[in-house]
Amino acid sequence: MFLVKPIGFINAYISTLSATLSDQGYKLSATQKFHLAIWLSVILLCNRICWSDVELTTMGKVRSKSVWWIYKKSKLPWDVLFTASVAMMLKMYGITEGVLAIDDTENDRCKKTPLIAYTHKYYDKKTGGYKNGQELIFMVLVTDKITLPVGFAFYEPDQGIEAWKKENAQQIKAGIAKKDRVKRPKPSADYRSKTQLGAKLIIDFKKSFPEIKIQAVLADALYGSKSFYNEVPTDIKQTISHLKKDQCLIYQGKKYTVKSFFQTVYPPIESTVTIRGGETKKIMYRAIRVHVNAHGCKRFVIAIKYEEQSAYRYLVASDLSWRGQDIANAYTLRWLVEVFLQDTKANGGWFKMAKQQGIDGSEKPLTLSLLLDHALLSHPEQQALIRSKLPAYTVGSLRVLISMQSTIDFARDIISKPNAEEYLDRALNRLKLICKLRTSTKHMSGRNLGRLEPTESLKYQIAA
Repeated sequence: MFLVKPIGFINAYISTLSATLSDQGYKLSATQKFHLAIWLSVILLCNRICWSDVELTTMGKVRSKSVWWIYKKSKLPWDVLFTASVAMMLKMYGITEGVLAIDDTENDRCKKTPLIAYTHKYYDKKTGGYKNGQELIFMVLVTDKITLPVGFAFYEPDQGIEAWKKENAQQIKAGIAKKDRVKRPKPSADYRSKTQLGAKLIIDFKKSFPEIKIQAVLADALYGSKSFYNEVPTDIKQTISHLKKDQCLIYQGKKYTVKSFFQTVYPPIESTVTIRGGETKKIMYRAIRVHVNAHGCKRFVIAIKYEEQSAYRYLVASDLSWRGQDIANAYTLRWLVEVFLQDTKANGGWFKMAKQQGIDGSEKPLTLSLLLDHALLSHPEQQALIRSKLPAYTVGSLRVLISMQSTIDFARDIISKPNAEEYLDRALNRLKLICKLRTSTKHMSGRNLGRLEPTESLKYQIAA
């Protein structure tokens, strides 16, 4: 797939983004706008972030060196690009309220990554082992029209605590008593846990967009701690997460674990839940306002289990004025952040290939990937569907359609030229210069297989 010029709707998206930045006091030059549009177009077509792809896709019209220079040296306002794009999308769709959903994910890397920022070993739930890569927290705004990525952060473990964990494990293995083992150090001043990063994303969004009403914050079990609930801005009344089954509740002066409470004191009954405003499913369900020890206050606690599930999940909500059924319905929206993660991993380019070094080498390309997600939401056909309250297209199918259209546009451009054959020859010669062929080690051509025959003087070994 090749590009004669940036893809049309991406060009329009960048022009509107430039106008939004101008209103905020930032100005994009014509060169910066062109390169941004080309970058997003190439990421869309190639599904990865690699500067050599720009040179190849444009057949040498845009050199990879010039791409690198604009990316690294020009004064693009990287710090505000993403926030400005969020503001543009909120205005485009007239969004005034929504639900914030938070989740974390991993980006696998190779074993040794000394020059790639934020990489470390982390526990992989799927394999039960450890991998090297990056951990990220994403936040999306779920509205009645679109689901929009509005924040991200990279997580890094505290090096002092990580070193202590290793030493502590060795001492446990050696049989050293707990009182004699090395004490856990305090985190460094600049360390931020995943829950702290998640809370900061919420706070930053509220600061940037105070006019947007946040109806609720949704997060998984990792964010069910008292500290996270306390850090969420006070004007956001409802936060919904999980409780662990062994956490304690106090009911009528008696202490119970969450699991035992719903098994013996307040057993669930049959009910239904509405899945993301659509399908209704049967569930086993019970909700109660009760004191949660870990939070030190009364919370709304819900036990819920779908028909196909074998174990209960326990939701905890901060606003006691909601109905339990509404909390259960609202929490189904959290699944949309997982859909966003699947989409961005499969079609955003950054999770496929992004080898740029340093902190900027991780944050800037990821910003481009999320800008592409916004740009796809601004596609004319997508806008028409959403404004007509019809289901929007998936990112994957839209990307395939745009790729095919780009190929046809390229062919149409060649056919329209008076010297089409000469143009094709020039294009082919340019491609041969750009696309370097590499030698393969799979074939033995140019090498010696070695001596592969019996030795006369060793034939006696057969008889032996």
